[in-house]
Formats: sequence, C-alpha cells, structure tokens
Amino acid sequence: TGADAKQATAANGIFHNLGSASADEGGGYTSFKNQSLAADATLIAYGGVGAGQGGKIIFQDQAEGQNATIQLIGNGTLDISGMEGSLSVGTLTLMQGAIALSVGETTTTLNATTLNLTCGQTSLSLSTSDASKLAANTPYMLLASPGLSGCSIEDFSVTLEFAAEFALNLADGALTVTFSHIRS
Repeated sequence: TGADAKQATAANGIFHNLGSASADEGGGYTSFKNQSLAADATLIAYGGVGAGQGGKIIFQDQAEGQNATIQLIGNGTLDISGMEGSLSVGTLTLMQGAIALSVGETTTTLNATTLNLTCGQTSLSLSTSDASKLAANTPYMLLASPGLSGCSIEDFSVTLEFAAEFALNLADGALTVTFSHIRS
C-alpha cells in the first residue's frame, strides 16, 4: 500500500468488549480483518458474568497489532487463529484470559513487547487446519515476550482442537509447544 492508500485503523481508540451474562450468548467483540491496523489502541476483553462468555478481540488475515495494548480479563479472549502469520502488539496484560492460536503450516505466534501476567492461569486454545501436516517433535512458538522470563509453565493451560500429546516449554522469552503422537 502506498502513502495515499486508506486502511482501517483503530488509531488511539479505547475498545471495551464486555462479556455476556449467559452461556448461550456471545460477548461483545472487536475484529481486525484484511490489512486493518490496531495502531495505538487499547483493546480490553472482559470476562462474562457467571457462566457467560467473555468479550473477544479478533485478528485475522494480515491485520496488524502494531503498538496496541491488549488486556484479557477473566474469560475474555484474544483470537489470532485466523491470522496469516504472527501478530505483534505493544503491551499484553493477562488477568487470566484465553488466547486462540493456530499451529501447523501457518503458526500464529503472538509477540508482545511488554507482557504483564497479573493473576490466574491463561488458557491457550490450539487449532490446526490439517493435523496430518504437524511435525512431531518440532517446537511451535506460541508466545514471545521478554516478560515471559517472570512466568512459569503453570501460568498456562492448553486445550487442543485435535488429538495429540504435547509438551509446553518456556525458555529465553518464548513459550513453545511440541507435539507427539499426532492423530489426524
């Protein structure tokens, strides 16, 4: 895109994505698609009330996080599983929260310049377009940030949307997953 091209941008906006009060209803969401930009926005996904679904922040295609601040609270979700590559953001604050990622031919790594993990366990939901193309015993990077140095594996839980055994590893500012016994 040239200097005169128009791109959708969140600029310096503050976006509150509230959770719902019912398990049958989704929470509010903000979605970035195609080549839209989060820029310097603050994006907050709040947890639902009781069994209610949390708010969502969704990045797809070639959207860019840029210097955005993202906060996940309770069961608020950041879904980058539809990205065509990695997503970089300025600050990621996890007060529990859930992150949906894709692994395989295109692994959607989340890169955060600053990471704040304040309380509770963050849930990682991993999907793949074709489990038969996953490489066994190969690490797939899920999250990268210098802030991971203060974290432990116990700060994360993993749910797979396919059948495999896995191991998480946390070292040198990177959270990776390695699969074995992959069943398609």
